[in-house]
Amino acid sequence: MDWGNLDSSLGVKSKWECSPSSWSLVTADRNLPNSPSLKHFYSGVLGLAMGFFCFGSGIIHSAITALLTYIIVSTVRGPTAPGLVFLVTMGHLSISHMIRQYEDYGGYTLDYTGPQMILVLKLTSFAFNVYDGKRKDQDKVRHT
Repeated sequence: MDWGNLDSSLGVKSKWECSPSSWSLVTADRNLPNSPSLKHFYSGVLGLAMGFFCFGSGIIHSAITALLTYIIVSTVRGPTAPGLVFLVTMGHLSISHMIRQYEDYGGYTLDYTGPQMILVLKLTSFAFNVYDGKRKDQDKVRHT
């Protein structure tokens, strides 16, 4: 089975046709028992499945970047962690863009680099939030 073209093998002409199915998944989420762990698990599995459906095996790049961010934030202490997260995520994005330009110069393809650009912002701000939360001088942290 060609996982990159899963939508066409299922008979779906466009990914927009999947919107009604996502409404039923939201209904299923609302009817789950009131357990945060179960809802987080459901949302994580569903998010990975929808990402895999939209971007094929390219979603692995997002998972790897998130895993690297988690490892950096949990092991590196001090103010260097957010900067290191930014360098790793931006480096991965830059290399991905260079590879895409080499393979499909001037063309337009919807691939994993779109979500990767958003992940650079979100994971970097996550690293800064964790760093701010672990600071000992909480009175100097600006609360909004």
